[in-house]
Formats: sequence, structure tokens, C-alpha cells
Amino acid sequence: MTGASYHLPIPSTASIVDDPTTSIFDLAGSELPVYLMEGTPDGDKEFYPGKQLKEHYRVLVTGRYDVAEPVARERQAAGEKMAADIEVAVEGGDLTFGGIVEHAKIGTPQIFFGLGSGVVLMVMPVTATIWRQYGSP
Repeated sequence: MTGASYHLPIPSTASIVDDPTTSIFDLAGSELPVYLMEGTPDGDKEFYPGKQLKEHYRVLVTGRYDVAEPVARERQAAGEKMAADIEVAVEGGDLTFGGIVEHAKIGTPQIFFGLGSGVVLMVMPVTATIWRQYGSP
């Protein structure tokens, strides 16, 4: 998520974390924005003849960014920019993610911020539909 097409480019690939034990509150400001990807148990599976499986795999994306001025307008804008960047990253690139995903669907983002703080959190569900042979990864 780097380049001119993103509102808040990430400084490095270390800013995208897939370890759910990581706290996005413990990361330094120079590493922001940061995104935490967590698999959820909310998906489902449909079995078809020929050992085929259609799986809806859901990932929760949580983003954090700190704004310089803790005013509501700036915090809301930062949350919307993070959501837009996730949309570009998921829907603007290879929708098949290398051939394994049939369809990617983005849910409605939720933006959170507290009073008197510049910390902004954005949480967005992303669902990928995957066809595969069951009994194999």
C-alpha cells in the first residue's frame, strides 16, 4: 500500500501485521498507518460434488493512524482515508489474489476515535470467496 494512489501510504511492509497478538496501540508514530489483519470464525463452507469446496473466508482489517490535531473533522477524514486505501488495495489490484480467490467483498467500515486524542481506528471486514478441493489446504 505504497504509492501515489493511496491517501495514507504505509512506510514499509512491517506496517501490515497478521499476528493477532500484536497491539496496534504499542507501535510508534513513525510506523503509522498500521493495519492488523485477523482471520475470523465468521465464514462458512459449502460442499459440492467432486470434492469441491466453496469457502467464504472473513478477515477483519483494523487500521490505526494518529492525526496532528485531535479535532473530529480531521479524525473522521483520517478514518475515511484508511477505509479508501483498503478498498484500493483489495478491489484495485488482482482480485483473484494470485488465482485462489473467486470474489472479494468489502464490508462497511467503522471509524473510532476518543475525545482529546489524535488516535484514529478504522475496522473493516473483508470476505474472500475461495474455491478449492476439500481435504487439502
